[in-house]
Amino acid sequence: MKVSSLLAQGIIVFSILTTAASRTSQVPWETIERGQHSGIKKSLTRTINSDRFFNYFMTTHHLNSSPTFELPLSLSVNFQNEIVAVVFIGNQNTGGYSVEVKSVVEKPQTIIVKYERTYPDRNAYLTMSFEQPYHIIKMMMPPTIDGVQKEVRFVDLADNSRSNWAKRKQERSYSNSEDGNN
Repeated sequence: MKVSSLLAQGIIVFSILTTAASRTSQVPWETIERGQHSGIKKSLTRTINSDRFFNYFMTTHHLNSSPTFELPLSLSVNFQNEIVAVVFIGNQNTGGYSVEVKSVVEKPQTIIVKYERTYPDRNAYLTMSFEQPYHIIKMMMPPTIDGVQKEVRFVDLADNSRSNWAKRKQERSYSNSEDGNN
């Protein structure tokens, strides 16, 4: 009787802890800028939490802009309670690529920025120009845990999907090499 009672209590405690650990909530966010052309040529995901670095970053991002870039007031971020998250997918040699932040989720230990890359369709007519797709957002400053700010992680939803053309092409190349049709 005591063993079954202890087992039942253990199961209840485990389910309570598991439920508490799996809690997630949506974090409100707002797009600052999203587009195809940038002075930043490499793939990049990061957060920015200071005016000084944000101004430097945006100046670098708009390096190829004409006339020279000045930060509009509409892009202002209050770094006392907000941070900026940026997703750049690097230099692409044709059009048809894009990136979009889909959601921001708060978990007990982290904030997760979920984004999705879009690849050109295999039969699409593409512009022959270099593009650097990006999405820049701002969101509320993540809460702290024991005085330490929660970690912000980035998750590419396209990595979980086998539906885009680039991955289908890769799969076909593997199956062709196995058939000897290389």
